[in-house]
Amino acid sequence: MAIDGRTIGRRALTGRERQVLAFVARGRTNSEIADLLGVGRPTVARLLSNAMSRLGADSRAHAVVLAAVDRDDERHGPIPVLCTDGRAILGLLAEGATLGAAAATLHMSRRTADRRLAEARAALQVERTVEAVAKLVHPELVSPGSR
Repeated sequence: MAIDGRTIGRRALTGRERQVLAFVARGRTNSEIADLLGVGRPTVARLLSNAMSRLGADSRAHAVVLAAVDRDDERHGPIPVLCTDGRAILGLLAEGATLGAAAATLHMSRRTADRRLAEARAALQVERTVEAVAKLVHPELVSPGSR
């Protein structure tokens, strides 16, 4: 998995960047990560920004997906049943799309997309969208006891 130190493109993530992405995959905020690592919130923001830049990611969720993109699908556990729209929205978010862009791509209103996303988060039993994306793509990154 890329978070364990493999080179992504030509540049490897630092240990601290991998650590921050692991917390992001668990749905932690920058403030929570800063408290856990004993650093300032601007430091966490910088580490996350650097990781996103190295990965070419457009969002936190996209960075988590790109950092773990080389995992074999057979290793993933069963994924809860999601409605087609919810799975499609999470897939687009994993590719770096915004919710508004995902809604437009799927020919639905932003409000409908927001409701489908809330349903997907509930089905995956997570509170934050980044957790839902991480759990859909790489369920092993988000364990029940990670909060």
